[in-house]
Amino acid sequence: MKPEEFLIILVGVAIIVKVTILDEILAFYGKITLTYHSFASFLFSWKALVILLIILLPFFIYLNYKFNVSFSNKLKERRSKKEMIEEKRKNIEKILRINPDELDIEELSKHIDALRDKINLTKEFKKLEEFRSNLLGRKNYCEDLLEKLKREKELQDHRDEKERLKKQNEEIRKENQRLIEEREDKKFEILGELESDRNNVFFRDELSEEEIEALIWDGFESANEYDILQERVVSVLVKKVLNHSKTHTFLVWSIRQLLEEMEMEDIEEHETRYPDITFMHNGEGFAIEVELGSLLRKKDQARKKVKFLNDKFGDNWMFVVSNKNLVSKYRKIGFTTQRSGVEESVKKLLNPDI
Repeated sequence: MKPEEFLIILVGVAIIVKVTILDEILAFYGKITLTYHSFASFLFSWKALVILLIILLPFFIYLNYKFNVSFSNKLKERRSKKEMIEEKRKNIEKILRINPDELDIEELSKHIDALRDKINLTKEFKKLEEFRSNLLGRKNYCEDLLEKLKREKELQDHRDEKERLKKQNEEIRKENQRLIEEREDKKFEILGELESDRNNVFFRDELSEEEIEALIWDGFESANEYDILQERVVSVLVKKVLNHSKTHTFLVWSIRQLLEEMEMEDIEEHETRYPDITFMHNGEGFAIEVELGSLLRKKDQARKKVKFLNDKFGDNWMFVVSNKNLVSKYRKIGFTTQRSGVEESVKKLLNPDI
């Protein structure tokens, strides 16, 4: 019993006593000096019984109240627990009605968590034990299904990533191809402006980096060669003719520039077994053969070439060699000069009396 409840009962008893038998109690107290037999007689009288009942009545009322409250609370608790268990039963049945095969990975993971919670409830509430077996079976099936879906997703993600990379690579390839074509178009435009199909030599210091790149892309090669007109070594880009070297190609070109400067007529370059350069002057034909030394190793070919030149041009032809050390060797088979002496030798060829 709580202190406040006990205090309430005391106050109730005091009020009842005051209203009903307080005067008699006081009168009885005045007669307390009566003999033992008189007191004993009072105890068994109806007045004493009434007093006892009056004193005990609040306790009986309180006990009845407590019993009713306790009983009512227990009924409510039992009813609430029953409702709660019924609600949980419905939730379990609802979960078991879900088809896991229709769930995606995220939904299936949440479903498994819910199944675990319900399995714990079957351990906590005996009335839900009947669902444990179904819940455990469903959980195991869902876990296996989840692993399967994850593997399938990984495979699909791998395929998707592979396809994405394939598309990305194809886009990169197309973009690179577009850039290449764009750069090639630009190079073709530059080559057209330079007329590279008609010129196989360009001075490097007269070109931009973009033009140099275009020419190299088109097959031109860098070289440092002796220029007959400038009488010095220059840096050039040369596109080799047939199987000739860069030096041979440049030297033929350089001689042609000199002949044009000297206003020779009908200057022609030949890529056959004909002389490298032929030209006309005052109605006569002349020829120049450029040599780098290989002809000396082919004596039969050298003999045939000299015979052809003599038959075709008489004394109007000469060798131009790329190395001064070759001059003496070639002079044994024909009129020969080195690069630095070409202009003087051409003049002598044109006018032997000089």
